[in-house]
Amino acid sequence: MTRSLVRRDWLVAGVVAGLISAVTLAAFAAFAELRAGLPVSNTYTFLAAAVGGAALSDGAAAVPAGVLVLFAGTILWSFGYIYAASKQSQLLTRPLISGAGFGLIVWFVMQAVLVGAGHFTAPTIYTFDRDMVAFLVFFGVPVAFVVSRMLRAR
Repeated sequence: MTRSLVRRDWLVAGVVAGLISAVTLAAFAAFAELRAGLPVSNTYTFLAAAVGGAALSDGAAAVPAGVLVLFAGTILWSFGYIYAASKQSQLLTRPLISGAGFGLIVWFVMQAVLVGAGHFTAPTIYTFDRDMVAFLVFFGVPVAFVVSRMLRAR
């Protein structure tokens, strides 16, 4: 297999895994916000504020910017998973446990990013449970399954 083919496969797998995990994560976030009695846009305004500051958290551009942050972030993290899988092949053969572990790692890293950005809030039992389900089940596992299916057959 040529080097360019491997890179193209990685590129396609990263984008597809990122898009699918963004959609599953967005659907879960909408469900969680509705269940908590909050507007669905809360997730996206939070993401926009975390990246763009207070100026981006208000106004009509907050939700589209938050959606862009979500999709860009999941795609970039998917490439990180692909890179790790290129070094550790078991990540492709055991996607359920690998994806859950990856989701947990991403959650910890994102908490550190929020601390650095000044947007960290201490989790409650509800937000911790919600985040664990979101990052492990609706982010990490879809990334791992898609990457596993797209790259393991090669």
